[in-house]
Amino acid sequence: MNKISRNKIFRSRYILLFLAIFLLTGLLLSFFILENPLKIPISSNRQSTSKIAFTSYRDGDGELFLIDINSLNQTQLTFNEVDDINPSWSPDATQIAFTRSFNGTHDIFLANADGSNITQLTNGSTNDLYPSWHPDGSKIAFIRYEDKIANIFVINSDKSDLRQLTSNDQKVVDKLDWSPDRKKIAFVSNRDGDYEILIMNSDGTNEIKLTDNSEDDGKPAWSPNGDKIAFASMRDGDWEIFVMNVDGSNQTQLTFNNVYDTYPSWSPDGTKITFYSGLDGDAEIFMMNAEDGSDLNQLTLNKALDTHPDWH
Repeated sequence: MNKISRNKIFRSRYILLFLAIFLLTGLLLSFFILENPLKIPISSNRQSTSKIAFTSYRDGDGELFLIDINSLNQTQLTFNEVDDINPSWSPDATQIAFTRSFNGTHDIFLANADGSNITQLTNGSTNDLYPSWHPDGSKIAFIRYEDKIANIFVINSDKSDLRQLTSNDQKVVDKLDWSPDRKKIAFVSNRDGDYEILIMNSDGTNEIKLTDNSEDDGKPAWSPNGDKIAFASMRDGDWEIFVMNVDGSNQTQLTFNNVYDTYPSWSPDGTKITFYSGLDGDAEIFMMNAEDGSDLNQLTLNKALDTHPDWH
């Protein structure tokens, strides 16, 4: 056999060996992918645009800010010399209801999600605080303080049809929240001497007490799927975050600190809870896992107070 023939044979063998290795590698890779499929994270538009509205006193008075959960960038929405507090996202995330304090009173205002087009919703000599949107965005519930009596009112988002839901002999205080199914409102009352969490029908009927202890409970927040309520409680000596079923059962403590942890708000997917805490010496915004309080993350860091988070 001449040299040229031998070289052709060797080249053919190398080509066949290369093809065999290539085919074998392809078969092994295909088998691996079938047995271990790639898990590509699926993100909805709601998750990708998730933001927390909150109040910050970093410029000397209360102003509205946003935190973008993906980038953690913070954006200031209001710029004035009065206090803007208690932000509450509209269900479609296009507006924020909030309380503005000026001239000795508090009123409910609305703003676009970028802080533009600020309009006044309530106007009077009373103090109106803690707005909470109806799940369809048509109306807003809030607490009106008048003559040392606090009651829950509802007003349409176009300023029409102001109605009182609770009676004047009741002492209603603190943050309130509408259930996702539109049927209930969670609220707080101190009519029995300390603050307890109750729920009632959206028309103000059929009140049910969910907590009953000698310490204060407050700041209720419905989970997105409506099966749990997060709240703050003083039952261990300072404010801590708890979660319970909507019938008041299975009350579970999530935070265990020697400082206040309060004002919980759920992430849109129900897996996280944001709140404000005095863990670093002043009030800052934190978030944690909703199931057990693990994976604690601090979202704001400055020497001013950051409070009243609301997640959308």
